[in-house]
Amino acid sequence: PSQPPSSQSQPPQPTPDQLQRAEANRQAALARRAAAQPRRPTAPEGTPAAATAPTPIEAAAAASFRTGQSVSYAQRDGTQCLATVSAVLPGSVDDPEPSYTVAMPSGMQRDTIAARL
Repeated sequence: PSQPPSSQSQPPQPTPDQLQRAEANRQAALARRAAAQPRRPTAPEGTPAAATAPTPIEAAAAASFRTGQSVSYAQRDGTQCLATVSAVLPGSVDDPEPSYTVAMPSGMQRDTIAARL
């Protein structure tokens, strides 16, 4: 007799392989984004750094998501679908932006960045 899953149960933690794959995907996404993103002009000398508005990617990166949260995921073809954050992977020293693993309704897992959520 198995017990029904508790509504308070924690989602499974990512395996080392998943963490490594997510980091590789994150690095590839960052490289693609850096190549496609035009350089933001810097503020004139003497102007506070806060005077420049964040880019959409920077604004999305500032958003934080938590495990178990329902999100809208922007797929490569431009369509949106509902997904659930299944893991939050911390950023690195070189790039402090976290990456996320999301579970699609089909059960497929995708590694992504905040800009796509």
